[in-house]
Amino acid sequence: MRIKDKQERGKISILLPIELDRRLRHQAIDENCTCSEVVENALIAYFQLQDNSIKTEAINMEES
Repeated sequence: MRIKDKQERGKISILLPIELDRRLRHQAIDENCTCSEVVENALIAYFQLQDNSIKTEAINMEES
C-alpha cells in the first residue's frame, strides 16, 4: 500500500497481504478517510499481523 498526502509531501509504503490491502483501500474510499486515517489503519493492521506471527512462532517453539 503506497499512501501520499494531497500535497505529495510525504510518502509511506506498508507491505500488507493483498486481501487486507484491498480491504483497507475500499474502507478508505467508502469512509472518505483522510490520509492520516489511512496510515493509522494500515499501521494497526501491520502490527496486528506482526503480533499474530510472533504468537504463532512462540506456540510452535513451545510445541517442539
